[in-house]
Amino acid sequence: MNDFNQETAIANPFDSLASLMNQSNIINISTEQLVVKVPFIMNEDIATYDLYLRKRLDDNKKIVAEWSGVINSLF
Repeated sequence: MNDFNQETAIANPFDSLASLMNQSNIINISTEQLVVKVPFIMNEDIATYDLYLRKRLDDNKKIVAEWSGVINSLF
């Protein structure tokens, strides 16, 4: 049987540190309401981004093919 209770427990040193920090006003922290505007993504935006990514993929495939040709010509 474990006789663990609050009196025999080792005190957490961070509790006293937190208490000390709460007693001194080093930093004043306050809260306020913040309005965040999130843009609505339209189908046109998705289509435009899709085309952009497809073009990047094609461009990168061309670059890989060119570098493969350069490397193969060395051997």
